[in-house]
Amino acid sequence: MMSGIVISNKYSNARDRLKGNLIVGFTLVEMSIILVIIGLIIGGVLAGKDLVYDAKIKRLAQEMQGVQLGIQVFIDKYNWLPGDMPTAEASAYGFSSGGTGNYGDSLIECCSTNENRWAWMQLGQAGLITLQPTGGHNIYSEVWDASGYRVGNNSSLGNRLQFAGYTTTQPSPFPALTPHEAEKLDKILDNGQPGSGNMRISSGNGIGSTGCVTPHPNPTAYRYDVSGRACVAYIKIGY
Repeated sequence: MMSGIVISNKYSNARDRLKGNLIVGFTLVEMSIILVIIGLIIGGVLAGKDLVYDAKIKRLAQEMQGVQLGIQVFIDKYNWLPGDMPTAEASAYGFSSGGTGNYGDSLIECCSTNENRWAWMQLGQAGLITLQPTGGHNIYSEVWDASGYRVGNNSSLGNRLQFAGYTTTQPSPFPALTPHEAEKLDKILDNGQPGSGNMRISSGNGIGSTGCVTPHPNPTAYRYDVSGRACVAYIKIGY
């Protein structure tokens, strides 16, 4: 009788130890599974952010191409650059014009002559763009926050479309893109090289400035050590 009780207790103790080991082992397995799931979730979130980020860059590229196309269609239809059309001809088409612009010289001038301002108004009146003007020389982007477009010309590209930061309270251009964003955009629209091709990238107004890309006179690389917005984009337009 007593012997049976002792044997029973031995079995009971062994069973308890086995049960305890199973509980510990099962908890470690559970923890491993949870860690794997957490890793998958984090990886999925980061991958999702990258997809959203890339999609936004692609939408910006499409918006830029739409503005370029509108300008080119205007040139093909009216045989003038928007904004550079002589006042008499602009009036005949019902377009806004005026002031002291050097009309008809195949350059969209900025900003004292107001040619770049007339350019946006004429493109809108021709039904070729839908982006909203900032009230001056610029139009807002519908894709990128606190940014927009300005037309003009420079010695590197001739007539060009500038993409930069613009707001109603700060109408002068400021950087709108990080170097990483600018490079992605450049690769979609051009050759991925900041200092060559039909798209040029700079910091502020000077092509080749040091904040976004390697310095003048031959910028060849984007500055990956800069994480904030440091870049302005210029795209060749027209003739």
